[in-house]
Amino acid sequence: METLGATSRKTTLIMQQLNKEIFMQRTAPGKSLLALPERVLQFGNGVLLRGLPDFYIDAANKQGVFLGRIVVVKTTPGNIDDFKNQDFIYTHRIKGVQNGHIVNETHLNASISRVLSATDQWAQILDCAANPNIDIVFSNTTEQGFVYQEEKIGAEAPASFPGKLLAYLLHRYQKMGAQDSSRICIIPTELVENNGQKLRIFLKDLAKYNALPVEFEQWFEKNVLVCNSLVDRIVPGKPEAEILARYQSELQYTDHYLIESEPYNLWAIEGSPAVLRDWLLFAQCADGIKITEDISIFKELKLRLLNAAHSFSAGVALNLQLETVSAAMENPRFQEFITALMEDIQVSIPMEISETVKRKFAADVLDRFRNPNIRHFWTSITVNYPEKFKIRCIPLLLHFYQMHGRFSPWMVRGLAGYFVSAKSNQALELAEMIRNQLEAYFSLDIPSTALDDLTESVLKIIESEFISKKAHEQAS
Repeated sequence: METLGATSRKTTLIMQQLNKEIFMQRTAPGKSLLALPERVLQFGNGVLLRGLPDFYIDAANKQGVFLGRIVVVKTTPGNIDDFKNQDFIYTHRIKGVQNGHIVNETHLNASISRVLSATDQWAQILDCAANPNIDIVFSNTTEQGFVYQEEKIGAEAPASFPGKLLAYLLHRYQKMGAQDSSRICIIPTELVENNGQKLRIFLKDLAKYNALPVEFEQWFEKNVLVCNSLVDRIVPGKPEAEILARYQSELQYTDHYLIESEPYNLWAIEGSPAVLRDWLLFAQCADGIKITEDISIFKELKLRLLNAAHSFSAGVALNLQLETVSAAMENPRFQEFITALMEDIQVSIPMEISETVKRKFAADVLDRFRNPNIRHFWTSITVNYPEKFKIRCIPLLLHFYQMHGRFSPWMVRGLAGYFVSAKSNQALELAEMIRNQLEAYFSLDIPSTALDDLTESVLKIIESEFISKKAHEQAS
């Protein structure tokens, strides 16, 4: 971590914009880092990319491991001069809780060498395809950009992201041929299930639509590796104006691209560790990068211990009048609930996962919940609750029931809390609705008697913990 010379001294001077001179003054060895060769092409310049993959590249470069920089392709219209004026260097503030300790770090990230516009600088982008050193591609064009579109590949930049990527690969093949140095690894980070597999299908289908030579298809099969990946880090992006002004006063420079993130970071990449560890050398410097033959374990952990924990907890927190996740973690009653709930979730995960891995992931989740810098509102968590609950939570309820012959009292309490927060506070009015909704949730996956037991358990908790408590509060 760099020492950035924070100061509380007030000044009336106009602050300088962040640039390479400031970077070299505050980072050792700053000059050599700026001279590193380009080794990665990145489609997109959003905060998630700058807060996760680019964070890993920068950290590895500073440890003398990867020693390469990133060429960014701007796929949407917009100004890039502001970023160019600060030499594509940006500040990354990392704030939160990790392993039970407060984290407050500031990093100057110099991983990006330049940003090229797909609209205006397509020829320069294609020049990168002919560079054998650039053998890695990252992308995050959002779920809206990650779509297949039939279009002809010509001299101009295609409209879609898959079209641009295919044109880039075709140019690489045309300039480098089938030699081994033409191989390339593509890792999409869009939040799409099996993103690498889908992108590979997009590329192959578009190649067929364009009737590309069979030799190109053979080269593609042999030399183009497209990996599924899963990313997980909250990167809210640029802080609010007041917070940004305070940061810039401390740093004594302005930065139009300053971002904030939580400490937690995960990038699960699916593929052969033997192949990818030598290719993705930056992964050696990051505990958060997991290279494995199957990333489904990380999807399952995130779905159950993060997403399902949110869904089970929302109603309980709202009934305690707690607005945000971090505020709830300061409430003793909620702390008791979430601690016990996480234990029950861990034993209920249907997939076989090491207890050590589950415990570590659960502890990380609770640290993330405690982060006071992330204002995650419980009301936003309850949006589309029934569908989310069905995907995230029902398998956990069922697995616990199958193992113990009863339902987890903490999961039932979370479900009861949601019904109270979302509907009427009268148990009799809730009874039929709960039975019908639970039946729709579970479909035919649970015996009718068990469904009756669950409905009765939910109603008992509503009566004892929510309705009676509210009546008592009104009476007093």
